[in-house]
Amino acid sequence: MKSKLISLSAITPTVIAASSICFIGTIRAQTGAEPGMPLGSNPHLRSQSAGAAASPGAKVKMSQKDVNFIQKAAGGGAQEVENGKMAEKQAKSAGVKSVAARMVADHTRTNKELTALANRKGVTFNTSGVRAQNL
Repeated sequence: MKSKLISLSAITPTVIAASSICFIGTIRAQTGAEPGMPLGSNPHLRSQSAGAAASPGAKVKMSQKDVNFIQKAAGGGAQEVENGKMAEKQAKSAGVKSVAARMVADHTRTNKELTALANRKGVTFNTSGVRAQNL
Protein backbone atom coordinates (compact mmCIF):
# COMPACT_ATOMS: atom_id res chain seq x y z
CA MET A 1 0.00 0.00 0.00
CA LYS A 2 2.79 2.40 0.92
CA SER A 3 4.67 1.66 -2.32
CA LYS A 4 1.53 2.50 -4.35
CA LEU A 5 1.27 5.83 -2.54
CA ILE A 6 4.90 6.65 -3.20
CA SER A 7 4.49 5.74 -6.87
CA LEU A 8 1.44 7.98 -7.24
CA SER A 9 3.11 10.87 -5.48
CA ALA A 10 6.12 10.55 -7.79
CA ILE A 11 4.00 10.34 -10.96
CA THR A 12 1.53 13.14 -10.15
CA PRO A 13 3.91 16.08 -10.77
CA THR A 14 4.97 14.53 -14.08
CA VAL A 15 1.36 14.15 -15.21
CA ILE A 16 0.56 17.74 -14.21
CA ALA A 17 3.61 19.07 -16.07
CA ALA A 18 2.77 17.09 -19.22
CA SER A 19 -0.86 18.27 -19.09
CA SER A 20 0.26 21.88 -18.72
CA ILE A 21 2.54 21.62 -21.75
CA CYS A 22 -0.31 20.17 -23.83
CA PHE A 23 -2.68 22.89 -22.64
CA ILE A 24 -0.25 25.68 -23.53
CA GLY A 25 0.38 24.06 -26.92
CA THR A 26 -3.35 23.98 -27.60
CA ILE A 27 -3.73 27.66 -26.75
CA ARG A 28 -0.80 28.60 -28.98
CA ALA A 29 -2.22 26.52 -31.85
CA GLN A 30 -5.61 28.22 -31.60
CA THR A 31 -4.22 31.74 -31.53
CA GLY A 32 -1.51 31.12 -34.12
CA ALA A 33 1.17 32.61 -31.86
CA GLU A 34 4.74 31.42 -32.14
CA PRO A 35 6.93 30.91 -29.08
CA GLY A 36 8.17 34.30 -27.95
CA MET A 37 5.32 36.07 -29.77
CA PRO A 38 2.72 37.66 -27.48
CA LEU A 39 -0.70 36.02 -27.53
CA GLY A 40 -3.14 37.92 -29.73
CA SER A 41 -0.47 39.16 -32.13
CA ASN A 42 -1.31 36.80 -34.99
CA PRO A 43 -0.62 38.84 -38.15
CA HIS A 44 -3.47 37.15 -40.02
CA LEU A 45 -6.02 38.16 -37.41
CA ARG A 46 -4.51 41.62 -37.11
CA SER A 47 -4.85 42.27 -40.86
CA GLN A 48 -8.53 41.31 -40.81
CA SER A 49 -9.35 43.63 -37.95
CA ALA A 50 -7.24 46.42 -39.45
CA GLY A 51 -9.19 46.16 -42.71
CA ALA A 52 -12.49 46.30 -40.87
CA ALA A 53 -11.37 49.33 -38.89
CA ALA A 54 -10.24 51.14 -42.04
CA SER A 55 -13.75 51.19 -43.50
CA PRO A 56 -16.33 51.00 -40.70
CA GLY A 57 -19.26 51.83 -43.02
CA ALA A 58 -18.46 49.07 -45.51
CA LYS A 59 -20.77 46.05 -45.41
CA VAL A 60 -18.95 42.74 -45.12
CA LYS A 61 -20.29 39.95 -47.33
CA MET A 62 -21.87 37.32 -45.11
CA SER A 63 -22.40 33.68 -45.95
CA GLN A 64 -25.97 32.51 -46.45
CA LYS A 65 -25.51 30.30 -43.39
CA ASP A 66 -24.78 33.39 -41.25
CA VAL A 67 -27.74 35.29 -42.74
CA ASN A 68 -30.04 32.34 -41.99
CA PHE A 69 -28.73 32.20 -38.42
CA ILE A 70 -29.39 35.90 -37.82
CA GLN A 71 -32.91 35.60 -39.26
CA LYS A 72 -33.74 32.51 -37.17
CA ALA A 73 -32.22 34.04 -34.03
CA ALA A 74 -34.31 37.18 -34.55
CA GLY A 75 -37.49 35.13 -34.88
CA GLY A 76 -36.61 33.03 -31.83
CA GLY A 77 -35.77 36.10 -29.77
CA ALA A 78 -39.03 37.79 -30.68
CA GLN A 79 -40.88 34.57 -29.79
CA GLU A 80 -39.21 34.52 -26.36
CA VAL A 81 -40.27 38.12 -25.69
CA GLU A 82 -43.88 37.31 -26.60
CA ASN A 83 -43.86 34.14 -24.48
CA GLY A 84 -42.43 36.10 -21.55
CA LYS A 85 -45.11 38.78 -21.85
CA MET A 86 -47.81 36.12 -21.90
CA ALA A 87 -46.30 34.42 -18.84
CA GLU A 88 -46.16 37.76 -16.99
CA LYS A 89 -49.88 38.27 -17.60
CA GLN A 90 -51.13 34.73 -16.98
CA ALA A 91 -48.86 33.38 -14.24
CA LYS A 92 -50.17 33.00 -10.72
CA SER A 93 -46.78 32.55 -9.06
CA ALA A 94 -44.65 35.58 -8.25
CA GLY A 95 -41.55 33.52 -9.09
CA VAL A 96 -42.83 32.70 -12.57
CA LYS A 97 -43.76 36.34 -13.14
CA SER A 98 -40.28 37.39 -12.05
CA VAL A 99 -38.58 34.94 -14.42
CA ALA A 100 -40.90 36.03 -17.23
CA ALA A 101 -40.07 39.70 -16.67
CA ARG A 102 -36.36 38.88 -16.71
CA MET A 103 -36.81 36.87 -19.91
CA VAL A 104 -38.59 39.79 -21.58
CA ALA A 105 -35.90 42.26 -20.50
CA ASP A 106 -32.97 40.03 -21.49
CA HIS A 107 -34.39 39.03 -24.87
CA THR A 108 -35.47 42.58 -25.68
CA ARG A 109 -31.91 43.80 -25.04
CA THR A 110 -30.41 40.94 -27.05
CA ASN A 111 -32.87 41.52 -29.90
CA LYS A 112 -31.81 45.18 -30.08
CA GLU A 113 -28.16 44.13 -30.27
CA LEU A 114 -28.96 41.57 -32.98
CA THR A 115 -30.94 44.17 -34.96
CA ALA A 116 -28.01 46.59 -34.79
CA LEU A 117 -25.64 43.86 -36.00
CA ALA A 118 -28.01 42.88 -38.81
CA ASN A 119 -28.30 46.51 -39.91
CA ARG A 120 -24.51 46.86 -40.01
CA LYS A 121 -24.25 43.68 -42.08
CA GLY A 122 -27.15 44.54 -44.39
CA VAL A 123 -29.32 41.63 -43.23
CA THR A 124 -33.07 42.14 -43.06
CA PHE A 125 -35.74 40.20 -41.19
CA ASN A 126 -39.35 40.68 -40.17
CA THR A 127 -40.61 39.65 -36.74
CA SER A 128 -43.90 41.56 -36.81
CA GLY A 129 -45.97 38.38 -37.19
CA VAL A 130 -44.48 36.62 -34.17
CA ARG A 131 -47.05 35.63 -31.54
CA ALA A 132 -46.76 33.91 -28.17
CA GLN A 133 -46.99 30.15 -28.18
CA ASN A 134 -50.36 28.84 -27.10
CA LEU A 135 -49.37 26.63 -24.18
